[in-house]
Amino acid sequence: MSSDELLSKVKSIAEKNYPALKEKLSPVEQTFVLRLTDGGSYVIRLSDTVLDIQPGVHPSPIATLTTSTSDLKAILEGQTDAVKAFFQGKIQIRGDVFKTQVLNSLIRGVPQA
Repeated sequence: MSSDELLSKVKSIAEKNYPALKEKLSPVEQTFVLRLTDGGSYVIRLSDTVLDIQPGVHPSPIATLTTSTSDLKAILEGQTDAVKAFFQGKIQIRGDVFKTQVLNSLIRGVPQA
């Protein structure tokens, strides 16, 4: 899977899950960077009114997540859990680890209360 195809898949999943998540989000925009070890970086901007995922980098994200394309693909396809991947060292996070949980909800969907 190319990085463009992967970005398209990330956007598709995020857009599907965003409506249920946005009511739980802060009005303050949060910015994350997803860096793929085998090429490509993406800026993820998220708030209760914004979902934007674009190629690029940001000078001061809340957190930078680094992983390989194959590990991200496995997470997106449900073959690997993101939290387990973090504890196995397949995802490295520089910055606020706790705020990255919103990204897991964006990928997995919001549990119904």
